[in-house]
Amino acid sequence: MKNTAFKGMAAVCMVFYMFFSESIRYMAGTDVIEVKAAEVMEESEESNSELENETAEQTETFLEQESEVVTQDETNPYMEDETTGQLEVSSSATENDQIEELQEKIYIGIDNVHIYEGMAQSFSDGYQPRIRDGKLFLVIPFCANGSLQGNKITVDLEFSQTENSPFILNNYQKDVQKKWFSLNEGKMREVIDVPTISGNDVDVTVEMQEIYLYTCEIPMKENAFSGQYFVTVKASGYTEQMQKVTLDYKVSIQFTEGKEPVIKAVDESLPKPEPEEVIHKPKMILVSCDLNGREIGVGTQESMDVSFQNCSAERYMYNLKISVLSEPSIVHFSKYSFYYEEIAPGESAGLHADFKTLQDAEGGSVFVYFNLEYEDEKGNMISDKEMAVFCILPNEDVIRKPKMLLESCTLSGKELLAGTSERMEVVFKNYSELQTMYNLKLTVSTESTSMQFSQTSFYATDVAPLGTFCIGGELKIVAEADRGTAPLYFDFEYEDENGNAVTGKEAVMLMIEQPVEMELEAENIPDVLYSSDTTEFSIKALNLSRTSVYNVRIRLSAKGLFPVSDVFIGNLEAGTEGAGMMRVYVGTRTMESVGNDVSKNDEDKYGQIKGIITMQYEDADGEIYTLDKEFQTDIKKPQVLSLEVNEQEEKNSWWISVFTVMIIGLVVLCVLLLVRLRKKIYFWKRQRKFLMNKRYSNGWEWSE
Repeated sequence: MKNTAFKGMAAVCMVFYMFFSESIRYMAGTDVIEVKAAEVMEESEESNSELENETAEQTETFLEQESEVVTQDETNPYMEDETTGQLEVSSSATENDQIEELQEKIYIGIDNVHIYEGMAQSFSDGYQPRIRDGKLFLVIPFCANGSLQGNKITVDLEFSQTENSPFILNNYQKDVQKKWFSLNEGKMREVIDVPTISGNDVDVTVEMQEIYLYTCEIPMKENAFSGQYFVTVKASGYTEQMQKVTLDYKVSIQFTEGKEPVIKAVDESLPKPEPEEVIHKPKMILVSCDLNGREIGVGTQESMDVSFQNCSAERYMYNLKISVLSEPSIVHFSKYSFYYEEIAPGESAGLHADFKTLQDAEGGSVFVYFNLEYEDEKGNMISDKEMAVFCILPNEDVIRKPKMLLESCTLSGKELLAGTSERMEVVFKNYSELQTMYNLKLTVSTESTSMQFSQTSFYATDVAPLGTFCIGGELKIVAEADRGTAPLYFDFEYEDENGNAVTGKEAVMLMIEQPVEMELEAENIPDVLYSSDTTEFSIKALNLSRTSVYNVRIRLSAKGLFPVSDVFIGNLEAGTEGAGMMRVYVGTRTMESVGNDVSKNDEDKYGQIKGIITMQYEDADGEIYTLDKEFQTDIKKPQVLSLEVNEQEEKNSWWISVFTVMIIGLVVLCVLLLVRLRKKIYFWKRQRKFLMNKRYSNGWEWSE
């Protein structure tokens, strides 16, 4: 099953090689083999066949070798069987799914095929670090199947034994940059001048790889004991999508140049020592940083607040030192190092620093690294690194966009009567002195249902600097429009000289008025009036408009007629009426005031006269309106009453006396009946009380 699966994988890889000309990496645990091929092959079919066979042989040879057991990402489809130690393909994924997953995910691995400077054998041949002159020379060639942030990884060492370790413990963490290596005389050597590939000409005889080569010299302790020791190499990096990728690889070191360990006989009588308690080292992580995701301009001064937390629930950390640096180095911090004597379990450590970006900095991402160095409770030195990222905005020239403003409107400040139409002309102006507007579209709109504009959209190909744009149309105000102000909006859409879309909005407030219409009714003025009489007649005021009127007052003016007072009706709502009675003293045509008659000639004093009834009212703005109505009447001499009328009244007054006697008789009869009824009621009450007393004295029960 192993051979079949891996041969199938080799065939699929060759298909990708022929069509896409990309590097294909196979992963077993954490070991990585990388097969390089030319982008375009112009050789004959025979050359292609030989290259395919060679690649297939190399793939099968590697897959049959035993790998170091290293913990890798659980999503890796190639896992090592714990019972057989053989490499098997997960049954949950097909070969195509595995290839796609490998292409999508980025892994860090180790080149276990080639030999690099400082190595005597490759990892697949059982690499052993060299020990010379009291130092351990460690060489680890890391590789990745994708691009990493900054083209670098961070590598650190973790020693399995601390007390009897032959190594001098120190901070061996460093950043390793990606470099090109090619095979030369059996070893992979760094390529200083990377050849430029142009067109389809590729030298397929030169194999080149991108490698993160980690080298380290570890001093050995004097009088160290020989034996087998382990060092865990911990590599980490970030993808372009800011996802962290890691690899932990355990290197076995056989130290034979030390002292032979003394094996003491075990005294069975002595109590066995208790197993040493495993103490987990405290871990410090970055919990918050206000730099992440921020956009900062060049040459600006900002500040940052960062918080770290001791994630251990039991262990203290001591002598914590936090160093800050940026990459690229375009940020100057006010303080680069921070010290904390002790951090309790779960406690946080915060730092604040001001920084300034360089004026000539280029735009892009800036990575801020926080290097952590601290000791655990046993004094062991621990180092770690955390990171934050922010963006530098490039220094771009500010280009001011042109602005369109409303210059004038013919209906601005004018009262528009409901139910009428008006011609409206509006002028807009480009207030930019340098830039032209292009593809100008203007839209007219309103929130009010009281106005209707004849055209709603207008267009202009361009408007020159300080140029104007005019529109015109008919504005109709509906009869049912409410009195008040209504906004008319003008929305702009245009482009500047760089093609950037710009929008704008202007508005004009229009005043709408409801026309006031009143009617006066005074039809019952007598055609004949007699001098020296005081007469009354009714007057009505009708509000025929759609708005209210206020302080309605009616007065009369005519020769020989003297009103006692004006008629005040007050306020009238729309569609209502008000009435009043006017009392008028009738004089003569020559009378200037009541009792002051300047003529004694009857022909001058009596006869036809004309008068005017005036109605005065106000609208909502306090503007006064008047409405006049003329009338005509005839003033005659005072009317003389006849004495016969009084005699007739005396002759016909006997029936009044009869009616009065009858009324008095009825009143007397009612009084007598009431007196008699009161006596009966009194007698009945006394009789009832007597019967009750009698029954009670005889012991009878009384029931209502």
